[in-house]
Amino acid sequence: MRRRALLASTAVVALGTSTAGCVDTEATDTDQPRATDGTSGRDATASTAPTDDGPRTVEVGDAVDLGATTAELGSLSLQSTFVERQWPMWDAHGRDDHAFVVVRLSGADRARALARDPPVGVRVDGERYDDSDAYSRTDGGRPVEFAATIPTGDDVDSAALVLRTTTGDARYPLDDDLLATLRAPPELTVTPDVPDVVTDGPLQYELVVENTGDGPGTLVATSTHDAIHDKWWTRGETVAPGDTASLTFEPYAPTEGDGYELEIVLDWGLDSVTRTVTIENDEGTTTD
Repeated sequence: MRRRALLASTAVVALGTSTAGCVDTEATDTDQPRATDGTSGRDATASTAPTDDGPRTVEVGDAVDLGATTAELGSLSLQSTFVERQWPMWDAHGRDDHAFVVVRLSGADRARALARDPPVGVRVDGERYDDSDAYSRTDGGRPVEFAATIPTGDDVDSAALVLRTTTGDARYPLDDDLLATLRAPPELTVTPDVPDVVTDGPLQYELVVENTGDGPGTLVATSTHDAIHDKWWTRGETVAPGDTASLTFEPYAPTEGDGYELEIVLDWGLDSVTRTVTIENDEGTTTD
């Protein structure tokens, strides 16, 4: 959860993640890696029926009855951190030795209650992992994306997202690529780069993310400042093994009138920093 105290400027995380390509980094308060929706349009009856071995199995494009609504499954992805959007706050989450299994549910936005009670969990090696935490991301106050924590490590043989439906649990297995990332997670070194003074230009700062692990890593972070009370800027980036990437923030900040000090918070789930930036007088304004 978010921590306001000033913390060390470098944090090392080792989490399992895997997505295809780079995630969206548009400058909006809803930027977060999103899974691609399936298009097969099968209804809930197309899912494999329950067996004595456990929950029925579902896949991308299947429909699941969540009680308040029926939703269609998007594809699965893994992230090192997850930003839970519950207006007016954005909470970044992360756990040591865990990743986040993320799914977008088309139609979940019809049931606002799912934001408060996310219908997701995980199974690892055929057993329900009871220590998993579940989160949601909303758009306009309506839930659209869900995440559950899952442990990483080379002893993971099988894993699945579990959806709580009206007919019991539905098992959505991770594919071979995602399992490979769980077994050989990335190691992400996160370094904030925040200027002490900003003059003659927009407010801009970033998180520099280096991946020294074996698997790809997706870091999602969020930021705000004390000149606005209900706005958060969220960025995400997928970093390949051996690569470095930057999550760049360029939030609006007033620049008219006398100079002033601005307190900035950067939060990426496993750690956060609070920094003070001096904004010197300039006749222009920054961009959003």
